[in-house]
Amino acid sequence: MTSKNLFFKLMRKDLGQRLWAVALIGMGCFFAYPVTAAVSAGEIERYEDLKLGLLRYSDQIMEWLSFENGMTAFVMMAAALVCGISGFAWLNARSKVDFYHSIPVRREVLFAVDFVNGILIMAVPYVISMIAAACIAVGYGVDGTKLWPVVFAACGLHLTYFILMYTMVVVAVMLTGNMVVAFLGCVVFSSAVPLAVSLIQGYFMVFFRTGMWESWQNFMETGIRFSPVCEYISSYDAYINGESMASYVMIALAASVLFTVVGCFLYKKRPSEAAGKAMAFPVTMPVIRIILVLLSAFGLGVFFWGLRSSTGWAVFGLICGAVICHCTIEIIYHFDFKKLFAHPVQLVGCILVSVAVLFAFRYDWFGYDTYIPDAGKVKCAAVSVDRLDSWVSRGYVLKKEDGSYQWKYLEDDWLLDMMESEDVETICNIAAAGVEQLGERTQDTFVREEEGTFSRVKICYTMNSGRKVYRSYYMDMDRNLPLFEKLYASEAYQKASFPLMKKTADEVADIRWRCGGESSEVRLDTLGKAEKKELLETYQKEFSEMTIEQMKYELPAGLIRFTSEQDVAALSWEHFQKVRDSEDYYSYHSYNFAEKDYYPVYLSFKETCALLRKYGIMPGEYYDSLDLYAVTVSRWNDKKQVQEQAVFDKPEEIERLKKVISVPGVQYYNSMYLQSDLDVVFYDRNGEQYSHYAVFPKDQIPDFVLERMQPLP
Repeated sequence: MTSKNLFFKLMRKDLGQRLWAVALIGMGCFFAYPVTAAVSAGEIERYEDLKLGLLRYSDQIMEWLSFENGMTAFVMMAAALVCGISGFAWLNARSKVDFYHSIPVRREVLFAVDFVNGILIMAVPYVISMIAAACIAVGYGVDGTKLWPVVFAACGLHLTYFILMYTMVVVAVMLTGNMVVAFLGCVVFSSAVPLAVSLIQGYFMVFFRTGMWESWQNFMETGIRFSPVCEYISSYDAYINGESMASYVMIALAASVLFTVVGCFLYKKRPSEAAGKAMAFPVTMPVIRIILVLLSAFGLGVFFWGLRSSTGWAVFGLICGAVICHCTIEIIYHFDFKKLFAHPVQLVGCILVSVAVLFAFRYDWFGYDTYIPDAGKVKCAAVSVDRLDSWVSRGYVLKKEDGSYQWKYLEDDWLLDMMESEDVETICNIAAAGVEQLGERTQDTFVREEEGTFSRVKICYTMNSGRKVYRSYYMDMDRNLPLFEKLYASEAYQKASFPLMKKTADEVADIRWRCGGESSEVRLDTLGKAEKKELLETYQKEFSEMTIEQMKYELPAGLIRFTSEQDVAALSWEHFQKVRDSEDYYSYHSYNFAEKDYYPVYLSFKETCALLRKYGIMPGEYYDSLDLYAVTVSRWNDKKQVQEQAVFDKPEEIERLKKVISVPGVQYYNSMYLQSDLDVVFYDRNGEQYSHYAVFPKDQIPDFVLERMQPLP
């Protein structure tokens, strides 16, 4: 009983000495939550429709009091620093250390007193303020059954990460003997591992031209989470994305326990003489110094490489980074400028190591860029060719719990995860061609269309062991067109790259046709199930038979979309939001569902076009419905360094141009198309004047167009 009373007496005494922190944090929480909740409630009366005002207020206050509030995260980070450093600040004063250690109390108890108080100083005002804010919001009419779970979840999550950062600060204080150095220690603990991981990624991206994010994604995502601050941010992103927080909380609590144990252990081992010194334990000094010197050298080295792409400048940056960081740390350690080069051997060793690492990346000593696996060791492979599949809508419609809809975007390289081609030999041959072309140029540069058909080609090998290996090449497809034709015609590639190729008639609610923009959209919602099935399967058949060679000389005549029930519901919901937005300025996030999941229809799709004509759609007759009164053709003349233009407004000229220029809005769906360098704008007069953009096929520009091109004044 006596020990318990002593513990609480020490807590009260410590709190009395830290009233400034209690007052600061308490006042901040009071204004941040209860006051904000009350002030924001005044917005309700600004709406004529009070129900709408209450709805907006509910959305705002729930977001403010939830874990999504970024300001609260910043407050937690600052509070962790304040509570952690102030709680053990007495360790930096020799007289106070002697006094506290003379008290007949075990060191563990003294540690626990300051440690627990540091948590309570933040937790108590925050929880009370959050509850008060929630009560105010409920009093104004916010649904408590929805608000209270959000508030309790936010309190639990924010305090979990506050404790994680707070325990890290405590460890930093135990390792140092000066308040300023303790702060710097917190910065190092929070940023050293993420910085190291980022530098590794940076070196891969800068020096290896075939590297891909996926190659080190897991390493990167795992590495940055060794920082409490970055772990906090990662959990925030997971919460926003609707992921389960259980694993994040367990990791944070486990790390907090570990930091606490380490902090208590260091406190017990910490010598009293450490007060006032930069570092409490001399054994940690060279370890921290070497790590920071290497990071500084690598960072400044790649910075100077980025300025001039020169090995000499990169080495210069490495040396400068190592020397500057080494000298700065020596000054901090010893508080003496005479100790700048107190450990020259360590400095030279760091420089040699950093130069060796730079050269290993710069000259690809380990053959990263030229790596092609043995086909026998590859279980399956995947390929993404930007020129062929970049136009595909990368995502799907998702209905949220509140009844709204969103477009759930997939990762940029989702195709590499979906495709499992067993034609490994063809894919390895594409990679070999990429490596060959890689050796012909020093860097990826813009190449004119007439010099080749260049594309980014990404490859993922799934090895027999299950390991995934990623590579990316920038290559001229024309030089290896048979390989790409074989790839494009394969069932594995088409079903992975184009989701429509896997869709069945049962998944089709209606069919939409577009030619010239959203306003031209036509719904074929009167078709029966058999007719939808026939059109879908006919299109799938002809789309699968399309070749890359055909795509070079043919643009789509229009676009078709096979929508599901979910798609139709999302489109109706978004249309309603647009109408409401125009009427009462209601704000919502637009995902442009109307622009998603369209596929190109070419005139060479004879059977598909025949079915469309049967249902009243006329592919290839787009310009017949327009009243064109002018066509403007322009280009930039590189030789003369001038902008040239020609205007055609005679009916006979416009008729000739209509037979050649493309349908507007379809070029995006065929990046292989060989088009001229002329920009075409035609003007339509149907009640109002509209401008549309089109292109000429390459080498099919009428002579009278080129003859009329004149420099602009």
